[in-house]
Amino acid sequence: MDKKSTHLNKEVFTSLVRSDSVTKSKVRSIWREFDRQFLLCTRAEGKVNALNRYKECYSFLRNNILDLEYSLPAFIKVDSNGIPKPLWPLRALINGDRNSQRIALTIARTWESINLDPVPNLLPITSERRISWRTKMCDESFQGWIEAEIPMYKWLRPKPYTKRFTVWDSNGSGPNGPAVAWSLADLIPLKSSPKLWDSIQSLNTIYNRQVLNIMMNTLIPDENLNKLKQWVHSKIGFISEPGGKTRLFSIFDYWSQSALIPLHHQLMEILRSIDCDSTHDQNQGFSKLIKRSNGSPCFCFDLSSATDRIPAFQQELIISVLFGKPIAKAWISVMTDRNFLMPNKTLVRWKVGQPLGALTSFPAFALWHHMVVQYAHYTYLVGKMPSSFEPGDSYIFPWFNKYMLLGDDIVIWDENVALFYQMMMDDLGLEINLKKTVIGRSKSQLEFLKRISLGGLEMSSIKYTLMSKDSEAFAVDLIDILFTRDFIEPVIESDKWIDLLPKGNRFNLFKVIIWFRYLTSPSLHLDRKGKMPLVLERTTFENKLLEVRQTILTEKTMEVQRILDENISLETLYRKWGAPYRKGTLGEASLTATLSPIVWVINQTGEILNDTLSELHDPESVKSVEYIPIVSNKRYFKKRSDNNVYLSKVYLRTFKEYSNDFDCPSEDKR
Repeated sequence: MDKKSTHLNKEVFTSLVRSDSVTKSKVRSIWREFDRQFLLCTRAEGKVNALNRYKECYSFLRNNILDLEYSLPAFIKVDSNGIPKPLWPLRALINGDRNSQRIALTIARTWESINLDPVPNLLPITSERRISWRTKMCDESFQGWIEAEIPMYKWLRPKPYTKRFTVWDSNGSGPNGPAVAWSLADLIPLKSSPKLWDSIQSLNTIYNRQVLNIMMNTLIPDENLNKLKQWVHSKIGFISEPGGKTRLFSIFDYWSQSALIPLHHQLMEILRSIDCDSTHDQNQGFSKLIKRSNGSPCFCFDLSSATDRIPAFQQELIISVLFGKPIAKAWISVMTDRNFLMPNKTLVRWKVGQPLGALTSFPAFALWHHMVVQYAHYTYLVGKMPSSFEPGDSYIFPWFNKYMLLGDDIVIWDENVALFYQMMMDDLGLEINLKKTVIGRSKSQLEFLKRISLGGLEMSSIKYTLMSKDSEAFAVDLIDILFTRDFIEPVIESDKWIDLLPKGNRFNLFKVIIWFRYLTSPSLHLDRKGKMPLVLERTTFENKLLEVRQTILTEKTMEVQRILDENISLETLYRKWGAPYRKGTLGEASLTATLSPIVWVINQTGEILNDTLSELHDPESVKSVEYIPIVSNKRYFKKRSDNNVYLSKVYLRTFKEYSNDFDCPSEDKR
């Protein structure tokens, strides 16, 4: 936990979120006392014990607010009202109104400030699947249903991939270093894995992206480079997350990720077509969920190690039915025919599921999850049908829609289907974490995406990682969340505006955002005679916003410039990798240089910058801006500079300057 007693976002939260039962000064006092006792407990008992104690108390408080039972461990003392001792400072909030309870729940998440050393659990990855006779029967029945029923759902049929060819331009890490910069090194271990190499090239051929195959075959570095270090095509990493968790993730090579781009886009579009999926809009998904489920019993299941334990062959079968066997065969090979290097230099391979971290891994798993729900509905309906009915008979089962899911997070508001879902998970050998499962029978209580609801009203709190920030950018994020989660109303009466105004010069940007939202709201009727502490003209705000965008864009462009300076000259780069190189500009370089992923990514960046500038600024506002050419079509955004021999640099000249710092005129100066 940060030793600073006050954070910007804590002040923003306290200033904006109103409680009818507790004053703002009282909330600040409660928060300070809770933090003080939390620090004392951490020092006295150690991080692990303090984490366990406060995490249990948070779970108790969450269930208490949702009117659900929760059994506390014996080592936590409670008062006569059943409130755990660590939560005593929050009693005034716990017994208050809706917002008071949500404030209490937010403060109680302080345990998320504890980070422990990462301890990865590899058992879900390396353990074999236990197969019983029930598992075999379920596998066979599920497979038959997939082959017979999925083709009936026309909206699941994938649309052709017609996007313009681009390379994978990730800013993330690859197995040997930054993904793009070290893409050539990834080719060395791939060439030593013929099956994996062939599968990657098969996907490229099927999707008419043979240029990637040419790049792979052309850019292989000198074999002597292999003597310098152990190059790998797959790695496992893990980091410590807030609350003592260890997150394990896989890192795939650049060429596998590039080959998976088309299938990934198609799978994501299929998820977009499913109304019960929240992948593309979590806020809208949660809003739909609480509206549709209100009044019904809700079953919120938590799957343990879902992606690691869900059979990859079932996901392969779904892809085969939708996309054809050649794509499915190549896909499963790219995903699973590889060993992953651990930080301790041991090798690990997924025995049952597929690794989460590559493109397609999440949407393939999410689509499998949707099919499981539909199959649970199917088995329930079949059980109600006459005994003469047999699977395969000409009957189209309706699409079940009383659920909402995102990845492994799911809520079902049909008790019968929820029961069959649990039975199927048990038959497949997948574990449901009952301690984290929320079943709301009486008041439609639910938990989804770490957000909770009671009787159709959201009761979610704010996570500690956001509350502990001092950045103004995070303050804007917090404000968005407060509006989205119904902490504060979008329109507030003018007599309450004065209470919202933060104090101090450091809140300038925060003031701008807040006052713009209120004073330009279509539903807000300004009372010009009222006591307004600030008057913000729309044009003033737009000028300030333009200035902020200018700064951000300039910083990003300077970052591109830095990357160029570090990685180029190309001649040095290609000599390092033992690849042939001929001098010239990017657009005139040799075939080898032209095919480099670095060259492609730099040019794509130039294209994006050009499009961004045209959206953010009028042409008159922008002076000369120069870009490198696009390799694929020799397109230039501006005339290529005659001053640069080897390479046109990406840079941004001075934008229209604002003479005065932003300042809101006061009421007296109007």
